[in-house]
Amino acid sequence: KAILEQQLKDLQNQIGAQHEKETKQFEVQDQNAKELQAARNAEAALQQKVKELEADLQNKQQPKANLDKEARIEQLEAQQEQNAKDLEKERKANASITQQVK
Repeated sequence: KAILEQQLKDLQNQIGAQHEKETKQFEVQDQNAKELQAARNAEAALQQKVKELEADLQNKQQPKANLDKEARIEQLEAQQEQNAKDLEKERKANASITQQVK
């Protein structure tokens, strides 16, 4: 009987130790899952920040591109005016020469 009681006690101790081991494994798995979720959340937050920074950069670059276009338009308009003036001078010169030839 004492041997059976000892074997029962040993088995109960083994079961208790196994239960404790499994509980610790579940705790580790739970902690790992929490850390993984936190890492995923941090990654998502970083990705969102990158998108915001890219959009901010694009918004800062767009006005410069618009200014460059406006400056080019103004330059072309000024050139067009100068060409018109030069053409008018040529017409007057040609008219004068035509008048002298007649």
